[in-house]
Amino acid sequence: MASVCSGALPLIWPTTATQSSGSGAFWLRSREVVARLVVGVHAASFLIGRGGKKVKLHQEDSGARIRFRQGSEAPAGLHCDDRLVEISGGPEELEDGLNVLLSEMDRIPEALASRSVRVVVPAQEELARRCEEEAAAAVGAGCVRLLEDGAALVGRDAVLEIE
Repeated sequence: MASVCSGALPLIWPTTATQSSGSGAFWLRSREVVARLVVGVHAASFLIGRGGKKVKLHQEDSGARIRFRQGSEAPAGLHCDDRLVEISGGPEELEDGLNVLLSEMDRIPEALASRSVRVVVPAQEELARRCEEEAAAAVGAGCVRLLEDGAALVGRDAVLEIE
């Protein structure tokens, strides 16, 4: 999974990310770019590690800031068994943070976590489709799908699944 997805995600960021939609899926804070992923609760626990040790190490390795959101911090529409992961930093830190997380997710036993990555993208159809096209160009059209039903929305944003 990591080799396929890590090839797709840097294509989505920062090109699509820097053309902010205002929806909150991608936005710039001065020179900082933010990406949001949806992971299952078991994957989140694995990535955070006991006492937060793993996530601290991932942040040190990448230079990116990594936050896990749940409960009242999470946007509406997030399933109770999912966690929102926000990765932020400059474009290089963001790419490194994504690569670190994806390679770590590749180590999670399949029985505990899905082998796909769900990326929060702008809900505006044009931007969402562009994200889908960029990911499909990198990993193949059969590996990417935009989840379009109302239940797939996270806040006001759509979810792009990459397998």
